[in-house]
Amino acid sequence: MKIQKTEYLLSTSSDVRPKKKRRYQVVADSFTGLVRHRNEDSFVYAWDADCRYLMAAVADGIGSTVNGDIASNYLLQMLVQAWREFKAPKRDDARYVGDFLYKTVCDINLRLYRINAIGANGPDRDSLGTTISAAVFMKNTMVAVNAGDSPIFRIRGNQLDQLTFDHNLANELVRMKEIKPEEAETLERGRMLTRFIGPRPDADPECYRFDVRTGDCFILCSDGLPLHLPPDEIGRVICSSNGDLNKVMKILLGRTFQRGAMDNVTMVMVKAL
Repeated sequence: MKIQKTEYLLSTSSDVRPKKKRRYQVVADSFTGLVRHRNEDSFVYAWDADCRYLMAAVADGIGSTVNGDIASNYLLQMLVQAWREFKAPKRDDARYVGDFLYKTVCDINLRLYRINAIGANGPDRDSLGTTISAAVFMKNTMVAVNAGDSPIFRIRGNQLDQLTFDHNLANELVRMKEIKPEEAETLERGRMLTRFIGPRPDADPECYRFDVRTGDCFILCSDGLPLHLPPDEIGRVICSSNGDLNKVMKILLGRTFQRGAMDNVTMVMVKAL
């Protein structure tokens, strides 16, 4: 079964402005790369039912499962369906929106797990698994959840920061102070995911909240982007683009191709205007 992406996955630049809210520019695209035979990434951006808040998300099907593309598509389709039925509070309420994101992702995880469990060949065969990074942009606040290693970056001025934690074995051991940061890069199986959506009954997405200022640029992406380009290089490209997100997209994707494009690469860029 192949779940189509075309309804929600837009690849054109658009300025979107709901009434009395901050304007955001959104540019998004996804490429299979030069090595992988299929694209297991999915992305989405959409307004809520009242056109008050903008949601963006990226999901990357887990490479160890054969149906990663189905898992990432299913997750985002269910997330968008819930988002378009979501009734935002009259006043900006980051906690309320954050709770929605967390609970919805957990509910979808349980659905995927149950699909895996009733599979004809058992729960461990042809299982559905995916990462998730999802963010909701309000007037002056961004709330987000993630599980896995699809990062969210913010470029403010000339400074690029990764806002989310990559849930892999090496990073978890560093966070628990069991290994030193310099040991993480050479740790055997260090990139093995510790959090994800689908294969386990209990998801534990991590929650975040950050302020939004005019000129901030956020990038939600699959791990294929930082696999090929270090964060400081991503930041330099954005800072030298004079705010042209289409130019940024073209340059970043072009450089991943120059370096072999060994993985799928997906980006959603959101700029606060």
